[in-house]
Amino acid sequence: EAAGRPAPESGLLRGVILGESKEHLAKLFDREPLSKLFALFIEGDRWEHYGVEHPLGPDSRGFIDMIVHDLDPEMLRDLAPKIPFELVDDHIFCGNAEEVFARFAPFADVGLEHAVLTLSMGTVGGRPEIEAFMTQLARLPAMLAEV
Repeated sequence: EAAGRPAPESGLLRGVILGESKEHLAKLFDREPLSKLFALFIEGDRWEHYGVEHPLGPDSRGFIDMIVHDLDPEMLRDLAPKIPFELVDDHIFCGNAEEVFARFAPFADVGLEHAVLTLSMGTVGGRPEIEAFMTQLARLPAMLAEV
């Protein structure tokens, strides 16, 4: 309102990891399973949907309930490889600009007006992944602006 524009009526905040492709990122997550611990912040019922149990149980509200430093590091090391990539991808859109755009498109079709991207690039693959695929970042907002 202060800028003379109406406030967005429909917005979505979503984590994004850009890379060569979703398949490429899935392989990196399998190679670096501790990166899958992002899933600790996802609700327990979503874990059940993928056939695994959240360490805080099926009633966990994820981010709201999670105090990571209270969890046993050895348990986390054992758990990480068991977390399906699909659970992580359910919460953080992974892939190249086109693949991530395709994940946002259905929201735009039903009225999404404002997308907020939280970039988590480098979580898996480190700096080389960021440097190799940063160009994807410039393409994605331009694509989203078209819908």
